[in-house]
Amino acid sequence: MRKLLTGRRHSSIWAGIAALSLPGTLLAHHPMEGTVPTNIWHGFLSGLGHPVIGVDHFAFLVALGVLAGLVKHSGMRMILAFVPATAIGTLLLVSGVGLGAAEVAIALSLFLVGLALVMGWTRTPLLFAGIASLAGIFHGYGYGEAIVGSEPMPLIAYLAGLVVIQTGIALAVAHIVRRVKAPNDTHVPNALRYGGAAVGVLGVIFAGQAILF
Repeated sequence: MRKLLTGRRHSSIWAGIAALSLPGTLLAHHPMEGTVPTNIWHGFLSGLGHPVIGVDHFAFLVALGVLAGLVKHSGMRMILAFVPATAIGTLLLVSGVGLGAAEVAIALSLFLVGLALVMGWTRTPLLFAGIASLAGIFHGYGYGEAIVGSEPMPLIAYLAGLVVIQTGIALAVAHIVRRVKAPNDTHVPNALRYGGAAVGVLGVIFAGQAILF
């Protein structure tokens, strides 16, 4: 009976995360239909929508939230390191600064966060906060494509939207994991390892696409 309850608890983590992803389906199309935002409201909506358009961005956010939820004390540092870095990455692209192989770097970030879940690397939150910060720059660089050529105010609103939606998704996932996981359970449940493996494979696929095409 105990194993059955434990299995249900771990399965409910992904059930909760799946429910959280439903708004992503609603926002799966770019709010501005690919056009550059021309006012504050459009910029904010575009910022809210962009992180859930691409499977790579959304999968990384969810996996990062899961990892943050598993770390007992310093997990939130990963989220706080990632989100501001995405704003920096967006500003780099808008400013004309080039980052080579950004798509490959984004794919690599998926592989690393997936590997962290598979291997149960939850005792090095500061290391992964640094990795999350670096990953955030490249993810933000990818986000910047939707705002290049925009005026300053829509750009500021866009960045605000990015910060709000990414923080909300990652914190919500971390909260789900912490509520469902046993308080004194220090190992990574198999259900989360399998999810991490899926994210890692996704990263390998995206890397292959970026290199070959």
